[in-house]
Amino acid sequence: MVIAYAMRVNLSVGIVAMTDKSSANQEFIELHWNESTKSTVLSSFFWGYLITQVYAGQMAQKYGGKYFLVGSIGVSAFLTIITPISAIHGGVAAMCLNRMVQGMAQGFIFPVINVMLSKWAPKSEKSRLVSFVFSGTQFGSLVMLPVAGFLASSVGGWPSIFYVGGVIALVWVLAWCLMGANSPAEHHTISEAEKKYIITSLSNTTSKK
Repeated sequence: MVIAYAMRVNLSVGIVAMTDKSSANQEFIELHWNESTKSTVLSSFFWGYLITQVYAGQMAQKYGGKYFLVGSIGVSAFLTIITPISAIHGGVAAMCLNRMVQGMAQGFIFPVINVMLSKWAPKSEKSRLVSFVFSGTQFGSLVMLPVAGFLASSVGGWPSIFYVGGVIALVWVLAWCLMGANSPAEHHTISEAEKKYIITSLSNTTSKK
């Protein structure tokens, strides 16, 4: 959630440096966007976000959440990395398309994580795990604010906000591909005792319902 939300809000912070040289490294191009244009670009994320929210949970329940989560973060990471290209060479239309597709990708995250938690979180630990996982939404936003300001003023300029965030997300994707699993039964390195504990706990919860 930290990485997802950092990529979600990076433009909200970065757009200040993108459209005002005086607030960042002045060697980088300044985009002459008025307030209306900036609002349109920022809101385009949610155009896509609302579309995939409708069916994401059902798809994750049916096919497993691992690769939906990997795909969501992976697509967001790639589009984050090419954000400077979209903004400089593609203009407003390309940026709106970029952010809309990011929104579509990230629309899977909340439903998929809920599905994953339903398969991984024992009843006795569920409330704590849910709180921990979703606290990443606030933490990701909180971290991005100072980090984006620092990167915008660095030698990499405002494009580095998107390069650094995207690369970190791709590293996470690789790690999740190697170590993540849809359920305890599919995990290759979990101990038998832990696997049995989780599966038994979830079975007991289901049977009580």
